[in-house]
Amino acid sequence: MYGEAESVGWDHPLAVQYGVTSIPTVLLVDQAGKVVSLNARGPELGRLLEKLIGPPTTAGESSDSKDTETDSKR
Repeated sequence: MYGEAESVGWDHPLAVQYGVTSIPTVLLVDQAGKVVSLNARGPELGRLLEKLIGPPTTAGESSDSKDTETDSKR
């Protein structure tokens, strides 16, 4: 189906389905492989990423480090 000569480039069915009109194109996909957004950029991309994977951490900090620090103070 996708190997046909008339379905290449911008006319390829997947390019049409996902709205790919330029390269690079941003497709945000969740951990289950579901497409979450076809056009998230700037603040909207940050909001969606935070929703999917949690708030940003500083370099060298992991989500476990806070739990370990709290536990060591008990």
